[in-house]
Amino acid sequence: MKKLVAILLLAALVLSQAVYAEVGIPALQQPMRISGFIVEEDEEYLLVESSQDGSQVRLNLGTFPYVADCVSGQPMLLEDRIDDKIIAYYGPITTRSIPPMSNAVLIICNIPEGFIAPTFGIVESIVERSKDEVKFMVDNGGLIVTITSETPLAPFITREIVTLDSIDVGDELLMWYPMVAMSYPAQAHANKVVRLGRADVSGDIGIVPPIESLDDEPGFSVYETPVGDHYRFSGVLPMFTGHEDVVGPLNIEVSGIFERTVADLEEGESVNFSVTIYNDGIFTSVVMIAFIPGEAAPKEHVYTFVLTTEDFARQTLADLLGPNAYKLASTVIARQIEESEEGAFFIGENAFHDLTSDPSFFVNDDGVVTIIFGKYAVSPGVTGSPMFNIPLAGLINYEVTAQDIFVESGVRFAPLRAVPKPPGYAVSWDDATRGIALAKNGHSHLLEVGKNEYDGHALESAPVIRSDRTYVPFAYFELVLGTGYLLEENVITIFGLNQ
Repeated sequence: MKKLVAILLLAALVLSQAVYAEVGIPALQQPMRISGFIVEEDEEYLLVESSQDGSQVRLNLGTFPYVADCVSGQPMLLEDRIDDKIIAYYGPITTRSIPPMSNAVLIICNIPEGFIAPTFGIVESIVERSKDEVKFMVDNGGLIVTITSETPLAPFITREIVTLDSIDVGDELLMWYPMVAMSYPAQAHANKVVRLGRADVSGDIGIVPPIESLDDEPGFSVYETPVGDHYRFSGVLPMFTGHEDVVGPLNIEVSGIFERTVADLEEGESVNFSVTIYNDGIFTSVVMIAFIPGEAAPKEHVYTFVLTTEDFARQTLADLLGPNAYKLASTVIARQIEESEEGAFFIGENAFHDLTSDPSFFVNDDGVVTIIFGKYAVSPGVTGSPMFNIPLAGLINYEVTAQDIFVESGVRFAPLRAVPKPPGYAVSWDDATRGIALAKNGHSHLLEVGKNEYDGHALESAPVIRSDRTYVPFAYFELVLGTGYLLEENVITIFGLNQ
């Protein structure tokens, strides 16, 4: 019998969620709540300490939060309230600094001893409406509130008339109700309601930009405090907002980055997180840098998120550069390192090696894929955080049909002219040497028919001539031209970067 009841309750829960989802806005995020005392204040923020567990939250006041009297629900001034008891609603976005920081939404003051304070809620959906009452959902689908034609309804600051008909999705309400029926969803009858305003109910996803600096450092907020017993944390971390199923994994990943970073700190070390956000209209990128200073061996770790701006789909390097992205990116990086000044990058064991997994990368405001390494990863600190640019507009593709390809001794050959204009190269035929002359950036190279060597590199096989056409092994396209290729059923696509 108990099992049957449990199944029926589960079915009712699923059914109720399905019904309410049809008329609600599941992406609407409710703010968080703290009940406690003001321990610090100025014109820009309040520092509130919870009366329950002693935790603290820094509430920024720059967004002009509602400040309401606990009994009347009407506006009041917020000043000289150190040690005052308050109830504050904030967020829903909170930085991962210590203490966390967020924007204040509502502050309830003048709370009499023993008085049941009102509750703040945003109308998520209308469950039922008639001329005499309206039922609506709040608290992330957890509570249905009923107000009737007898319930006092009032505006907050304006003189507008609030009626049952004017209560709608997105309304920010202050509600007084003495008790809640513990069903699912829970039920409450309000005996007084103040309509504060209207929330943004678009449900759009986005990123909370780094908060303005507290000490004029550009781009991020610096808030330094001891964390744990032996290290210090400063800066802010990015917070993604909107549909939880989309942004939830991203925020979990950021939390993991923070936890792993501070767990690896040695005693006395500190870490500073900085955040930069890019948007070229198609992609939104977040670059998060964790810098750990040290006299002997400072460290810098770079973490990036590349997302489509429209729906925040996570992008890999292959999504942007194609299936042979690592080869293409490795070629670009190697060439830029080769062309750099002596000493700008490490050599030997610490030198850059071919990519075998996604590096940290982002798309800048100009649509350029930028691969970024932390300081000291592939170069001395004086080089900074080295970046290597691959303009998406510079990617080129050529298709070769299966009829143009032949295989000999296991080596696949394609006509040299499969790439009529190799990326960045000028190509010509040298009759005297029966060779292919390539010139780029003032340097010339020669690949001779019948010889499988090119500037010290050994190709799979030497170029050959068939039916008056010069054929080269596919290694030529990778080793010589720095392109990649994708084998499909009847077509081989050769792609590379025109630079």
